[in-house]
Amino acid sequence: MTLPTEPDDRLPRRAALAKARQSRRPSRLGRPAGAAGEPDYLTAEDAGFPALLKQTWRRATAAPDLATAVDTLLTLAGHVPADIQLRALAVEDETALKVLVGRSWRGDRPTDRADGAATAFLGEIGLDKSGRVVVRVPSKGPLSGEADLVDGVLRVPWSAEDLADYQVELALAAERWDTSVADCRQWLMAAGADGRRGLLEDLTEAAIRTAPFILYAGGRQYTNFRDQNTLTGKTLRPGHPDCALSSLASVPLELWSDSDVLLVVCLTLLVRSAGYARIEEANGTQLTLDHVALLFERTRTAYNAACATLPPCRLRPRTGWRRSASSRRHSPDGAGNSWGACSSTVRSTAR
Repeated sequence: MTLPTEPDDRLPRRAALAKARQSRRPSRLGRPAGAAGEPDYLTAEDAGFPALLKQTWRRATAAPDLATAVDTLLTLAGHVPADIQLRALAVEDETALKVLVGRSWRGDRPTDRADGAATAFLGEIGLDKSGRVVVRVPSKGPLSGEADLVDGVLRVPWSAEDLADYQVELALAAERWDTSVADCRQWLMAAGADGRRGLLEDLTEAAIRTAPFILYAGGRQYTNFRDQNTLTGKTLRPGHPDCALSSLASVPLELWSDSDVLLVVCLTLLVRSAGYARIEEANGTQLTLDHVALLFERTRTAYNAACATLPPCRLRPRTGWRRSASSRRHSPDGAGNSWGACSSTVRSTAR
């Protein structure tokens, strides 16, 4: 790294500032910063991440079966854990992959799809240019009109049995979603207008001070990185009308969308658990109470496994991991303490 130039007291102030603005990169020494006509090293327009997406899609289309193709897409041809992609899926897409190939971040399940079964619905699976897997389910139109795809789509036949399983699983997933939203709305209502305004200000500051990130709540994307920015960061100033957080400051809670409600509460849980940096641990995933609970449980498990000689990480009953009906409801496997930890974290830090 080149050290910054020292101020030259012998030069007039204007000349000293001009000298300080000169590039100190060896290949551009003495030239004004930002005046280069082209980068030092030219690369192809599709190099880097776009090239990886194209390579992933080619491997997926060449896969011998649907399960292998989906695994290729979820891992970006082996470059990322499938768990990250699975936790980025919207409710409908998550349910579809669980039914079709048995993959879910909540736990894989065996599938017994009958070969040669009559096709009741012809779905699609694709990969968008952000690296996210997208699925066409019975309630959606063709992916080409709804997503910015890397290439084409994989046609996936659904049997009548698949549709029946999907209907059952989707009803359960929708119930979990509605329960999470109701719990979050109840807590935000109890916080009052001033409390909500304070939360939004704190989260706006968190977005500014955190490395660029992408988060999802249902089918909505929140990001201050690439694409269309919807959160304060390097592109949007605090208070910008395009910022999802700033735009909620004067809006009644009853008019907040379900996605916005989950965004505010889940980000608050993350920030209050370990500061602004905790947001990066949820980067690229959905923001629901279930997802945050899983992150907290994994963190607690990692703390306990760090050193066998230390006592396990347990919290006091007042703010601890309580086994209650509410905690079991929001635990990924239905038997944990996850939402108990989440809700108590908010209550204890709000005091």
